[in-house]
Amino acid sequence: DFRKDSPLARCLPVSIPFLNFRGLSRIVQTPGLIVVLHESPNSPHRTIFTDGRELPKDLNDLNPAWLGYSAGHWEQDTLVVNSAGFNDLGWLDVGGYPQTEALRITERLRRRDFGHMEYELTIDDPKAFTKPFTLRADKTLAPDTVLLEDICENERSGTHLVGGVKIAPEVLSKYAGTYEFAPGRQVMVTVAGDQLLVEDSAHPADRLFVARSETVFLSSVSMASIEFVKDAQGTITHLLRTEGGKSERGVRGGAQNQPVQDRRPQ
Repeated sequence: DFRKDSPLARCLPVSIPFLNFRGLSRIVQTPGLIVVLHESPNSPHRTIFTDGRELPKDLNDLNPAWLGYSAGHWEQDTLVVNSAGFNDLGWLDVGGYPQTEALRITERLRRRDFGHMEYELTIDDPKAFTKPFTLRADKTLAPDTVLLEDICENERSGTHLVGGVKIAPEVLSKYAGTYEFAPGRQVMVTVAGDQLLVEDSAHPADRLFVARSETVFLSSVSMASIEFVKDAQGTITHLLRTEGGKSERGVRGGAQNQPVQDRRPQ
């Protein structure tokens, strides 16, 4: 339950994937060290050594940390960052996928032009996942923007936290199917436990969505949300995808009556 059990709900830091796919960050670069500042409550600054060092051969020498230990190097115009030495307390996303002390993260950052950076993150954690997987995103420069201070006061707010929304399986099953946003762009929605998986070629990183209400679901890695819209008879007619004040409409397609597949990770 993200609203009660997540590190953020208990005023604790989150993880590298969570920070890099949600909110703002500032990268401060020097010849031998990069510092990353995040606009997120209780998140420590992150240091990336670029002085030629590599990760220690014996990771037991590292003190387990929320954001791990990071060493970076340049491959032409791409910064490659290898990280290890994580603790087992963080959540990778709002869905509660865990990190363990076996986690290794590889990031690739390439500035495509002045205002855009390509970001790629590969997660390899054999204690939590059966194989490595990669997430990608385009990050946009926000000029003349300052990071706001964000402080969590759990001892004051903890007693007022309420649980998240659990949707009945028979309700979730009604959302499964295909939705057409544009010719050639069909989005597939399937059920994974008590969450939804969304396959959208235009937004490949936004796969896992968790319930905010019976009809509204939030992405686990970005600020995107999807809302399912019904007609007067209660039939799902379309969904609305909203992010950054922009909404897109996807019309329910012919897969409406296909059987629901449970695609929860094994």
